[in-house]
Amino acid sequence: MKKNMKEFEYDFEKAFRITTKALHLNRAHPFIERNLFWCFQFLLILTLSVMTFVFTFNSLLFYDIPAGEIAEASKNGTMAIVSLTITFKYTFLLYNQNYIKRYIAIINKDYELSKGFVAEERAIVIDYSRKGAKVSLYWLVATTATSILFPVKALVQMVYYHWEDEFRFVPMFDMRYPTTIEIMKNVPAMFCLLFLLCLMFDVYATTMYVGFDPLVPIFLTHICGQLDILSQRIMDIFSDESNLNSQEVNYKLKCINVTLQDQYNMIKEIKSKFTFLYEFTMKTTTILLPLSMFQIVEVNSHSVIDRNSSVDDYVLRVYLC
Repeated sequence: MKKNMKEFEYDFEKAFRITTKALHLNRAHPFIERNLFWCFQFLLILTLSVMTFVFTFNSLLFYDIPAGEIAEASKNGTMAIVSLTITFKYTFLLYNQNYIKRYIAIINKDYELSKGFVAEERAIVIDYSRKGAKVSLYWLVATTATSILFPVKALVQMVYYHWEDEFRFVPMFDMRYPTTIEIMKNVPAMFCLLFLLCLMFDVYATTMYVGFDPLVPIFLTHICGQLDILSQRIMDIFSDESNLNSQEVNYKLKCINVTLQDQYNMIKEIKSKFTFLYEFTMKTTTILLPLSMFQIVEVNSHSVIDRNSSVDDYVLRVYLC
């Protein structure tokens, strides 16, 4: 235990490096300086997300639905919802960056104070911090395993068609583009450009899920750790081994009460800030879930090679739901 305590890094950036690195990659980290260069990066990211939404919605509205291609409509509709959702998440991070900065500062302050705690209380802080870090790890594994299916699927299929002497380009996201792009999408230069666009969106979406979704669990597990420490202190005050007089008991209870109010205020603020976005996510899930189930049923009616091409699609749908 002492060795684990020494290895623990009492800093939010280092304790939750998976999530913070993801936020740095997509430039949504609250401590990144908002200068002209950042504005340029933000416009590129926003353009990427908007283009993905426009392309998938265009395919859904003007091609898939009129042609009665329900399977394609469900896939492109889901991708449109995904691009819209991560845009909302990015906007949320920017709009509430000052609050997130404050939450991080509070956690860093608690980490600094914990250095002076007794060993049992430091162990509680470390244990709950690692629980929060595990959430980030789970999101990293799940999103990476899912998102990598798209480029791998396209590359494997192109190799397969080449092996069969029937080579053709296979896009990452199978959709119908606006007419000007559609007639050129199989031109090597245009195909590479569209493939790069989809790959960038794939990476961007992954960093958003890894960077945003673990934040609330990280904050809440830290608060749970602080409440656990307060509970332990209350038990110590009223234990049989306690030799405190009434004045000391009152002082310690007062300190516990102040800390408890701070924790509850933080919970209340987190709830008020994140509730809208989580409600939005839950409502989009009511759309994504039936689309995902439809994809699973639909894939069973495909041929072997078509079935392989659809695996990554319905896996992602189920995962997002």
